[in-house]
Amino acid sequence: MNNEFWKNKNVLITGATGSVGSNLVKEILNYPVRSIRALGHSEYPAFNLLSHNKDERLRVLIGDIQDQKRVEFAMNEIDICIHCAAIKNLEITEYNVEETVMTNIFGTLNLVKCAFREKKLTNFLYINSDKAINPSSLYGMTKGVGEAIVLWANSIIKDKIFSSIRFGNINDARGCVVPIWEKQASEGRPLTITHPEMYRYYIEMRDAIRCIIKAAEYSKGGDVFIPNEKIMPEYKMIEIANKISKNHIITGIRKGEKIKEELYFDYEKKERLDNDLY
Repeated sequence: MNNEFWKNKNVLITGATGSVGSNLVKEILNYPVRSIRALGHSEYPAFNLLSHNKDERLRVLIGDIQDQKRVEFAMNEIDICIHCAAIKNLEITEYNVEETVMTNIFGTLNLVKCAFREKKLTNFLYINSDKAINPSSLYGMTKGVGEAIVLWANSIIKDKIFSSIRFGNINDARGCVVPIWEKQASEGRPLTITHPEMYRYYIEMRDAIRCIIKAAEYSKGGDVFIPNEKIMPEYKMIEIANKISKNHIITGIRKGEKIKEELYFDYEKKERLDNDLY
């Protein structure tokens, strides 16, 4: 890792009380940053984040990325912004359309516009999902628009770096199905499986955090980073379920759900560059 990149930097992490955001806060505190501002939406998760990271460099802020004044306050004198905040749950997003659009699209646009105005800011990294590729769900559509906003920003601002990183499912993230299955099995209940032919890309939390750190360090602007198949392989979900319990019930595909996810648009495959991580 590149300590020099982080040295004396002020870092803003949105969605900092979520699974990825909170792990990112913990990891970046190992670097010689000047400060981390952790922006989250709710008081209790913010309290937990502060309780588990006793470091004078950490400032936990409660606020909504839709709130321009709050974002401007959070962005003041920031060098690096890592944007994790989103409404993610598939079922919740499908039935909360306005809030999903306002947060995932207009919240992202608000952050980007505030980043334009912050003179110190040099790097902006957007955390995206494979569900944004040829999307079948509202969540995927809004995340795809969010990435488009970030890449547009890079095309019109020449003194700042805007980039994106796409993940499949992140193990141990809130809402991940594996802990749900483990809980069902521990209670003697059948595992709820939506379709026996479902496939998903999976990456361990520690590898996802490592990829985010590296993407921030490597980015030249306009990049889309995708972890390679060595650290984010594709799994048949029923095979993962069988390792937990052979007692299953098929519930049917949920609205917006796909049998297989994708990591690239077709045109992107022609522009692919590989290294040992991406």
